[in-house]
Amino acid sequence: MMPGHTLSKPINDRSEPRPLEKAALPIDSRAQLATRTAFAILVVLLALWVGSDFLTALAWAAVIAITTWPVYIRFATLISDHRSPVSAPLLFTLLIGLVLVVPIILTVHQIAQGSDAFVLWVTKLRQDGIPVPGWVAQLPIAGEYLDRWWQATLAIRGPWWNGFAA
Repeated sequence: MMPGHTLSKPINDRSEPRPLEKAALPIDSRAQLATRTAFAILVVLLALWVGSDFLTALAWAAVIAITTWPVYIRFATLISDHRSPVSAPLLFTLLIGLVLVVPIILTVHQIAQGSDAFVLWVTKLRQDGIPVPGWVAQLPIAGEYLDRWWQATLAIRGPWWNGFAA
């Protein structure tokens, strides 16, 4: 007979034997508590590691939710006139999304409009070089050296422009 196992006995005088039962391991409650705590900490750390890419977005979402809560309460009281309980949160979420996204769209639009001028400016610099500012030669100690270096490398189209050729 194996240790930790009991012999099967017939149930209700039938010929079917009962399944073998294993004896529980003798673990005290302090060891169980330590094991459960270690396992819980491990699960939390794994969850933080898996969700680490989302923590910044989650933090911003929490900041936005906390700061807009008083406005949402007023908005919900104005909107919820026997309508669906989903309408106020949905409309407020769309409104906050617009408030956050529209400035980004306008900024990208302005950058796109200004990019033509920037490309023309860079093209002119590539053709003519970058003129030396007057204050460079007046710098103490290294001014004369920087002026000669600028004239040799940046003021005229030199070999360093080859990397910027179109």
